[in-house]
Amino acid sequence: MSENCPEIQESTTSAKLGFTLIEMIITMAVMAIMISAGVAAYNTFNRRQTLSQAVETLRNDMRMAQNKAISGEKPAGFCVGPLQLNGYRIVFDAAPTPDQYRIEAVCSNLASTAVKTISLPNSVSISAGPEIYFRVGTQGVEMAASDASRTVTLAGFGLARSITVTRQGQITLN
Repeated sequence: MSENCPEIQESTTSAKLGFTLIEMIITMAVMAIMISAGVAAYNTFNRRQTLSQAVETLRNDMRMAQNKAISGEKPAGFCVGPLQLNGYRIVFDAAPTPDQYRIEAVCSNLASTAVKTISLPNSVSISAGPEIYFRVGTQGVEMAASDASRTVTLAGFGLARSITVTRQGQITLN
């Protein structure tokens, strides 16, 4: 019968080529859910990476201060004349802002100069004692007699990572 009526055959064939409105809406909804899940996963990954990068930067800065102290490298124009370099310290006090730390060189007269000031990324905070002090040469890290190590914790985005510095100067991620 459809051979006799070309209009019927044509309308049946064209109806099979397209998508219905409901199929299009369901497809768009599934795509929106998948994109939302992807964006959420990316944001979580990005936050973790931001914190990890801040921890790595701090650990590298600790190693830099330690290496400068071991080598006895004086900042240009500092600790001149009879003054000796006592060491390098990393200061975690809240001044000028709580999201910064400083690396300072310290002379034998206890004068200090900032070698580097580092700002932490937004939403990352630091929790530590007032300072970690690397003494010149292989004298290790200065800390109270009762302390075997010092721990610095960086926190943000509901996550926390710690760095521990021992009296002997070993720096480890926890």
